[in-house]
Amino acid sequence: MSGNISSLNAFRFRVCNDAICGLKVATICSISTLTTLGNLITLIVIGSTASLRNCHGLLIMSLSLADFSTGLVASLSIYPSVCSFWPFGDITCQIAATTEAVVKKTSLLTLTLLSIERYIAVVHPLKYSRIITKQRIAAGLALCWFGPIAFFIALILTGQSSGQYVFLFHSCTITYQSQILSIALNVGLFILPSVVILSVTTVLAWLGMKKVARVRAHMIAKLTPQAGQTHQAVKFFRMIRIMAFAFYACWAPHVVIGFACLLADVRQPWGVFFATYWLHFSNSFWNVIIYSAMNKAFRRRAVSLFISPMRVRLCNSGDGSGNSLSATSRQPKITSVSAPSEGSS
Repeated sequence: MSGNISSLNAFRFRVCNDAICGLKVATICSISTLTTLGNLITLIVIGSTASLRNCHGLLIMSLSLADFSTGLVASLSIYPSVCSFWPFGDITCQIAATTEAVVKKTSLLTLTLLSIERYIAVVHPLKYSRIITKQRIAAGLALCWFGPIAFFIALILTGQSSGQYVFLFHSCTITYQSQILSIALNVGLFILPSVVILSVTTVLAWLGMKKVARVRAHMIAKLTPQAGQTHQAVKFFRMIRIMAFAFYACWAPHVVIGFACLLADVRQPWGVFFATYWLHFSNSFWNVIIYSAMNKAFRRRAVSLFISPMRVRLCNSGDGSGNSLSATSRQPKITSVSAPSEGSS
């Protein structure tokens, strides 16, 4: 790996100076900045709001933490995209590549856990508080985080994978000694179980919603607490499905092209590889957009934390300057009166 990094030192003084390179730099800067800031805001809003720190909120915080880490890793690619070499050393490259791989798998597993939690909330609302507890959520999140960590540490220690700087992506990624083994492990341990669980819970929840549709329709009023809770559970269930769809939509092109190159020796233009690689990075930002668009309580809290104080400061500063001007204008005009001379009568 060190040889690969040091071999790029020939590009040390090659600074980005064409339109295509500028577009790549803009893409990396935008994705890394929006992902980091967006998920940081999500963590602050949920962490500072007691009503949002329920079991569902803890899962969203885990997803945001994984996506926030993705943004930090992506930010390391800004300098290499401008100067066309990796300046941070082999150890940082290994850490960045491993972190990216871990948090991507954690995001997938957390979405799977969210799917199960929303399925129970929609289909078994009366049993939800008994089945879904913070202790069980904590245990599930521990599995979502420590499972991928143990998986990639084992691969690194056995020499099956390592972090390597890929000049085409301007990023450090995990590379495998055996591509067939990497496909089998990743698909068998992460992708396939997630797809199966998401699909099964979606079908079961859809059938369950059809069965209880008449019951919800005959409620005393649509604004009763029970009806409101059911409507919110269904809305959040749809939100998780949209997040899962966005995840696979962002990942599918990169995975399909990789499999096509590996298994069928189908070559693609370099720009396609770059675009699909950073498309799957952008998923970490789309999660923030989807969650904020479909959660009214989150939007209100975010506005009260970040936007309202700015408005108050602007109003206060405007009122202060206006008051000072008006106070000045209201002051009486004082003219100086000279004392009479001794000779005046």
